[in-house]
Amino acid sequence: MEYNLQETGDRYRIILQSLGEGVWEWDCVDNVAIVSPQFLVMLGYAPDADAKTSCQDFLVGIHPDDVARFQAAKQQHLTDRLPFDVEFRVQHRAGHYIWLRSRGQAMWDAQGQPLWMAGAVEEITARKANEAALQQQAQREQAFNEVVQAIRSSLDLDAIFRLSVTQIADFLQGGVSIARYLPEQGCWRHWVSYSHGNGYFDELDREIADLDNPLAAQLKQQQVVRIDDTATLHDPTNQELATQVPGAWLLVPIVVEGVVWGSLSLARAACPDPWPADDIELAQRIADQLAIAIQQANLHQQLQAAHERNELVLQSVGEGVWDLDLTTDSMTVSARYRKIFGYEADAAIPISFPARLERLHSDDHERVLAAWQQHLETNCPYDVELRTKHREGHYIWLRERGQAIRDARGQPVRAVGTIEDISQRRQEQELLSQRERLLDLFFSQSLDGCFFMMLDEPIHWHDGADKEALLDYIFDHQRITRVNEAMLAQYGATSADFWGRPRVRYLPTTSLTVGRCGGSFLMLGICRSRRTSANSMVRRWRSRGIMSVSMTMLDASLGTLASSATSPTANRLKPRCNSRSSSTRISSTPSTASSGRLIRRRCNSPSSARRRKRC
Repeated sequence: MEYNLQETGDRYRIILQSLGEGVWEWDCVDNVAIVSPQFLVMLGYAPDADAKTSCQDFLVGIHPDDVARFQAAKQQHLTDRLPFDVEFRVQHRAGHYIWLRSRGQAMWDAQGQPLWMAGAVEEITARKANEAALQQQAQREQAFNEVVQAIRSSLDLDAIFRLSVTQIADFLQGGVSIARYLPEQGCWRHWVSYSHGNGYFDELDREIADLDNPLAAQLKQQQVVRIDDTATLHDPTNQELATQVPGAWLLVPIVVEGVVWGSLSLARAACPDPWPADDIELAQRIADQLAIAIQQANLHQQLQAAHERNELVLQSVGEGVWDLDLTTDSMTVSARYRKIFGYEADAAIPISFPARLERLHSDDHERVLAAWQQHLETNCPYDVELRTKHREGHYIWLRERGQAIRDARGQPVRAVGTIEDISQRRQEQELLSQRERLLDLFFSQSLDGCFFMMLDEPIHWHDGADKEALLDYIFDHQRITRVNEAMLAQYGATSADFWGRPRVRYLPTTSLTVGRCGGSFLMLGICRSRRTSANSMVRRWRSRGIMSVSMTMLDASLGTLASSATSPTANRLKPRCNSRSSSTRISSTPSTASSGRLIRRRCNSPSSARRRKRC
């Protein structure tokens, strides 16, 4: 029986040796351990070395950080009979530590006291190294992903830089800083720094000279600078810096749009290999992401500046801006938009596309909705004038323009546009239309002959001008653009007979009202008939409100009437009147301030005398 047990034990030892595992036995009563030759080889000893040792001697070789965990696992097995399976580091004969995994089983007496314990041990140093490498890689990816996430969620460079240096410094257990290259000032200025265990220390006053700095020269060539030990630096600039931050340095250029913006600087304690390839790659990847963040921040600043300029332009022309999300019907609007509707510039007002439609005037609702739908379907210009309800309850006139933005499939997903308050212009147009109708009524129903005439070229009438010369020019270069039926009846002519350039001196005694329209002068002439006097005609004109209206028309309405008239070559007319009645005079009439300067001319002026003589 003893032979069979011995033979079985030998077989198990052979099997364990073939698996690369050592065997150990521990006499719990005498506290003596016996290890197999394979175990001795793992620890760097010869196979035939003394295989006996005490438990205390064995514990001395375990790494101090693992002793408590090893003892706890052994005690839990002996008292609670939990499985004994523990991983720990033990010192090799050469001085370094190796990783071991030990498993075992105890035997107890009838009273439950441990008598004997045996087990196997295997070296797992390679596996632990792989696990550490994978863990480090995971930590690198985590640090990198957090930097990327910060860049995607923020445009604040301070916040992005602080998070970046924190993640790298904690991972590398060293110091990290970001410096800005300032070529105009000839230096590299620290933006932010972080030291593992010490926290932030902003060093905006720390400047590193660029001149005669070999490390800076390499960075400007977009090269990664690796310094394994700052004791090897010889230039004065970096030697002085090395006294403050000794150890190993890694300097990575931050390149934005092909130009060196600054550098990402890493520092850690000097060692045989302070900068593994994986750490260098991580630093370069983060530097690339920082360059993207800087580029995005610069672009945001440019867009913000452009937006502010556009906002100022739109404010100067009185237009508000709206931005509509067609997928949700939600809108964002500018401060000017709110003011147009009677709200404060920063008021939070509930605005959506359906709500805007509800505020439209009932007479405009169908027309505006049709124009908007046509724009979405055909991309034709959206430019409509509409009435919408103001905050105070009344309606205001708006001119609304917009453009839809489409996705890759051509579907509208967003629209932006402007609104302009045109209430005053619409009121003026309506008033102008009323005055035009009133003037046209007078023009068509007057018993006196009336005509419009316009100069072919603009003149400049001011206090320093030669009034007589300008009047001669007016009478020689005017053209009649419209006459009424009363005037045609006086002459026994047709409208075509007056179009062109008939001389005013051929007309009977005439009252001319002259007003400026742009750079030109428009004149409204009234040819008095024998059946009515000038005084009674003027009284009738004033009684109808035409005297003040006519001068406003000269500034606006009559220009349109004059420009729309055709001008075929006219025949010179010989009026059916004597020379006394054919004299011409220009009289002033009451007018509004907008009617321009009125012309007074006496009939006995030299020019009038010459005209009477020619007539």
